[in-house]
Amino acid sequence: MIKKPLVLAGGEIEQLQSSDSLAPVPNTLSLENGGTVDLSICTPVYITGADAVDVADSGSLPNVIGITTGAIVVSTVGVIQTDGKLTATTAEWDARTGQTGGLTPGAAYYLGNWGAVVSTPPTSGYLVRLGIAINLTDFEIKISRPIRL
Repeated sequence: MIKKPLVLAGGEIEQLQSSDSLAPVPNTLSLENGGTVDLSICTPVYITGADAVDVADSGSLPNVIGITTGAIVVSTVGVIQTDGKLTATTAEWDARTGQTGGLTPGAAYYLGNWGAVVSTPPTSGYLVRLGIAINLTDFEIKISRPIRL
């Protein structure tokens, strides 16, 4: 016997219909901005203490845990995405990458200085690959371990 998963549709529980599928849910964490500056969307962050994060930097050992999914004011809790697809506007990506017009589809992006997301790997400090641009606004997060340069 084939069992179908139960889903919530229009506020009611029903079996998953044969024409529907379940989308993977990205892994997220709710953590506090433990730094001294507000974090904007698309900022790579690292763990600074118990349930707290701050801006990651390629110049110091950047144990990047994820990327912010929205703005997080100092001392408040926000959502950090650790993998999967992150969507932001072209303007939001431009603010983080220094580019214009959004991400470069197919390009790999790396951690730069003070939370920058750059398409050119750094030549000093630490190399951390953050992921790959799917299109101008969608980014597939796949964070690598830091490599000391």
